[in-house]
Amino acid sequence: MDVLLTVREAAARLRISKPTLDRWRFEGRGPRYVRLGTRVLYPRTAIEEFLEANSIATRPAFPQRRLLGSLTDADVAAEP
Repeated sequence: MDVLLTVREAAARLRISKPTLDRWRFEGRGPRYVRLGTRVLYPRTAIEEFLEANSIATRPAFPQRRLLGSLTDADVAAEP
C-alpha cells in the first residue's frame, strides 16, 4: 500500500505553503488526493507523479556558438 501524506507533509515535499496546496486542491489543479471522512491525504506516488508531470526539461536559451578559437581555416575561408 502507498504511504499517505498529510496536507502539511505534501506541501513540504512540494516546497509550497499549505494554503497554496489547499487552493490548488480547491481549483482542481494539484496532485491527486484521498478524502477519508474529513481528512485529506496525498498518496506519496501522487506527489511524485505530479512533480514528474510538471517537470520542464531545460535547454539552452540561445543556439550553441563555436568559439573563435575553434574555427578551422576552411571556416574562415568560407566566410564573406
